[in-house]
Order: sequence, then C-alpha cells, then structure tokens
Amino acid sequence: ADASGGATTPVLVTESVTRGPSAITAVGSGTGRTSHGEVKILDASSTVLTLAPEAPELNKPVTLTATVTGGDTSGDVEFFDGTTSIGTAPTVDGVATLNLAGFKAGAHSVTATFAETAVTAESTSNTSAFALVKGQPTFMMSLSSAASTFGSGATISVLVGGADGGTVKVTYGTVSKNLPVNAAGKATLVLPKTLKAGRYTVSAKYSGTDTISESGEVRTTYTVTRKATT
Repeated sequence: ADASGGATTPVLVTESVTRGPSAITAVGSGTGRTSHGEVKILDASSTVLTLAPEAPELNKPVTLTATVTGGDTSGDVEFFDGTTSIGTAPTVDGVATLNLAGFKAGAHSVTATFAETAVTAESTSNTSAFALVKGQPTFMMSLSSAASTFGSGATISVLVGGADGGTVKVTYGTVSKNLPVNAAGKATLVLPKTLKAGRYTVSAKYSGTDTISESGEVRTTYTVTRKATT
C-alpha cells in the first residue's frame, strides 16, 4: 500500500474470461481486511458510418448506415447531427440503418454511437461533415399600371424563380399583405379601387423556405389621380 493506504495491481484478463460484471476481492496482507468491488469486462467495439448518397443534397432523402464490429454487436445505434440526436436503430448482424427525409441548409456533423451492452463496450464512429446552402431566387414585381384614376385600380404581380412555396409580403402605403406563392412561383394582389388619390410606395419581399433563401426587397411607385369631373 502507498502512504494513503491505497494499492494498485494489474489484472490479466484472458480471452476465456466471461464477459460482463465480475466480482473482485482484495485482502490486506498485513491486516487481513477484505474489500469487495466489481469490474466490467467488455469486448471492444468499432463503429463505421457511411451515408448514401455520399454527398447529401438539400432536403433530399439520405440513408445512414452504421457497421459495428467486435464482440457481440447486438444492440442499438444512436445517430447524431452535432450533439442533437436524429434517431436510433437496432443492429441486425452488426448493421444499423436510419432513413432520413433530408437535411436542412447549414453545417452538419453526423456520427453514430453504438450503445454499451452487457458484454460489449460503446464506440463512436467517424464523423461525416458537410454543409448545405439554400438556392438564391430570382425575384420580380410588376404593376399592371404605374398610374390610374380613382376607381380603376391595378394589379401587383410577383414572380419568384426557383420557388418551392413560401409567401411574399406586399406593402402599399401603410398596408401589408402576405400572399402565398403558387407552384409556378407566382402571386398577385389587386389594389383597391377605392385608394385615395396620391402617390404610393409599393414593395415586395419573398420570405424564403427551407431550400430557397429570402429575397431582397424590391420597390416601385403607384400613383392614383383624381377622377375627372364633368
């Protein structure tokens, strides 16, 4: 024993030792005192992660496959994106598979961890790191007429090239409207015929989606003139 009364000694674990918890007994040579403890004897494991496709695309299906070797590989594998768990799957003949709908835009760092079992130690895979970027939309706004007389009105038309949904915020004067973008990337708004005579600033901005970035704001002017009197 050392000055603190503790003692250490190496223990040889042979291949024939039963895996799992094992009781250990230590007896003091001078005092005869007995101490009991437990040690886990586990096989080492190794986990390898692969992605299909190897280079994921934005919001496209991805299959994660973890292959576990070493000892008894029956158990569960948990998959992570950074520190966030994205799913768990059981191993079948040492292989666990997780199907994902896709990854959103941003940086990703994917790993797989085989959970410790009664006879096999935990292991964490290699990291698959990648970044996905949103597409940039082509954004256009037009007015059916830049000027009209009171009671006539006009239509605002918006076109978002490459859009996969989302909304457009259209503002005229102090009024704002959120318009859904259809499958063709279009949205329209009919300006009220009852707008008072005056000059209005008309603006529009696309909100963006998981795959398409938001647009910058575009502006134009719309003028309503008084109706002629007779």
